[in-house]
Amino acid sequence: MVEEADLTPAADAGGYHLRPGGQARSLELCEVGGLPGRFLFKRYDEETLAGLDEEALLAMVRWRRELPGRTG
Repeated sequence: MVEEADLTPAADAGGYHLRPGGQARSLELCEVGGLPGRFLFKRYDEETLAGLDEEALLAMVRWRRELPGRTG
């Protein structure tokens, strides 16, 4: 897990236009110093944020990282 302050816009972020919708107030393609790859940062709208289950979101990230065939 990283802090929002550690996120920087991805070098090629200008080439993408990500439109928020649903629960997202904004979507940003980001990089984190010292970590390989790019990440999608989703900022939730206030209504969703109020009822957010942080443990459930972390469980989804853990599940995705444990899938076979992951290369990075």
